[in-house]
Amino acid sequence: MYHKIAIIILVALSCSCAGNSGDEQQKSAFFDKKETTDDVQNEHFDLDKIQESGELIVASLYGPYDYFSFRGMEFGYQFEMAALYANSIGARIRVQVADTMPELKKMLENGEADMIISHSSGGKRDSLVWTVGKNAPLLRQSVNEWCAQAGTMPESKMLHRKYFEGLLFRPVHRGKPAAQMLNMKAGIISKYDALFKRYAGTIDWDWRLLASLAYQESSFNPSAVSWAGAQGLMQMMPATAASVGISEGDLMNPESSIAGATRYLRKLDRTFSDIHDRNERLNFVLASYNGGSHHIRDAMALAQKHGKNPHVWQGNVDQYVLLLSKPMYYNDASVKYGYMRGSETFNYVKQIRSRHNFYRMHAKRN
Repeated sequence: MYHKIAIIILVALSCSCAGNSGDEQQKSAFFDKKETTDDVQNEHFDLDKIQESGELIVASLYGPYDYFSFRGMEFGYQFEMAALYANSIGARIRVQVADTMPELKKMLENGEADMIISHSSGGKRDSLVWTVGKNAPLLRQSVNEWCAQAGTMPESKMLHRKYFEGLLFRPVHRGKPAAQMLNMKAGIISKYDALFKRYAGTIDWDWRLLASLAYQESSFNPSAVSWAGAQGLMQMMPATAASVGISEGDLMNPESSIAGATRYLRKLDRTFSDIHDRNERLNFVLASYNGGSHHIRDAMALAQKHGKNPHVWQGNVDQYVLLLSKPMYYNDASVKYGYMRGSETFNYVKQIRSRHNFYRMHAKRN
């Protein structure tokens, strides 16, 4: 099976960067930038200067395979492959996002980016169709050499599986998922009920809602790890946990995880203080816990633009959360943070709310 995967990936990565060799351009999925204009102000960096600066600047469109953010982390097949390349030359990667291919090409022409990594520039979505300017022959040669051997790299094989063989957004849990209630007759939701009650009180939440969120995140498994790197009972990202005073080493500790989650939920609640109805605001807080507050603000902007109520979730903002997976909407001028997997966030809020109602029927509030 691994041999078969390797062959598929080698075919997918067989593209190489094209340059001008003499008077004839080599055949390739990569292409040169257009001629630069005389009024270009920015300096064009070749490989040596990129390595000296320690930063490779790539230009990309938003999209599920090019570049997107999720829970404060950066994703996208093109982005992650480019990050592997950047690491191979001793540089970190930085992304400049544009709305259209002409804008990407302009960035390259003006020296605002070292190369374009969007698959929209040609080829299949799992092909590395990157654009390198003709003022960077050393970079072009380096990228060509790296692409020639990238298909044999374990990291590239894993990325192909992640984005094209069903691993992306697949939850990863250790052990068998728990039942939604530990003991329905006794009104016990989980063995963490005492912790949910204690920490829900710090943010004035119904503890059963907090329990419903925890089940959605980890099925009450304190050792759960997601595809994106979220960890623990409440599936916090390490960077998010650190922002509320929880170290990565404590994420598998149930109490630390719940404590960190409630601190973060308090921050999200303040972020949406413009939504005055508290019950309504909870929908936006839950959605942001899953998809990020910036994306939810984008959906609110779209809702308002299209005549919907930006402060009402159901039938209003939730519909534009769904639409943020479509280019027509995530490339809209009112959207600042691009693509999001809206169906996951839409279902996330719906399922937590539904389970909360179920818990209210079978577990006492106090």
